[in-house]
Amino acid sequence: MSASYIQLRAALDGSFQYEIDAARGNIINAMGLSMEELADELVGKLRTDVERSGLSGAARLKTAAWRRKLYGVGLSMSPAAQIFSKVPVIIQAFENGATIRAKGGKGLLIPNPDAWGGRARFKRGGNMGSLWAAAEAKFGELHVVKRPGKATLVVAQLRLGTGARGGFRKASTSALRRSAEGKASGLASVVVFVIAKEAKLPRLLKGSTIRARAQRDVPARMESLFLKYFSANDGSGPRRITDRAVRRYGAAALPGDW
Repeated sequence: MSASYIQLRAALDGSFQYEIDAARGNIINAMGLSMEELADELVGKLRTDVERSGLSGAARLKTAAWRRKLYGVGLSMSPAAQIFSKVPVIIQAFENGATIRAKGGKGLLIPNPDAWGGRARFKRGGNMGSLWAAAEAKFGELHVVKRPGKATLVVAQLRLGTGARGGFRKASTSALRRSAEGKASGLASVVVFVIAKEAKLPRLLKGSTIRARAQRDVPARMESLFLKYFSANDGSGPRRITDRAVRRYGAAALPGDW
């Protein structure tokens, strides 16, 4: 809204204060809508990054992984947005490729996805003993195979699975007996776990790059969005207060209350 427009309206109807308030309201409104769209764009890119990462349950994780909170939208000329994660430890680990080390000199049990038919699923907080017990319940007796200069393996005699997920299944007693007698049993010695002192997570997330680019582009993008919303018309003249702002903040968003 130009200065000449404000002066003309004030001269015609004498409502100078109203025009000032309306102009300020239009700026506040455009800034708020711009900040909201900018925040939604960044959150959308970060959630897409999680969804495409290959992490287990990524489609569900993405909502908790990245969220946004708005401040002062529709109320201030300087609105703000906070972009944050509800699972920052997971995000940082897979952004940086964190190294996980065993505590107390014990080894890490790293499941072999080929044996488990995909990602091995355990109860949260499980220790080495509980993971071992879960594997015994699923596969039967486990055997430790030490290899000088190489990682230790945990193997089991298993039968090839027939389900859609593939993997292997527990062998029957009769099949194990035939295998021990050197007879055909249809079993194979399969690696269930690899025991390692440490494991490095792959860098599956690019959030740090996305955030750095967003920080670089914020001034130009904010200016572009502001011009779009500030110049938008609602059919009766320059937009002053949007329905969105009125619904969110009620009468506090009306001209004259700024």
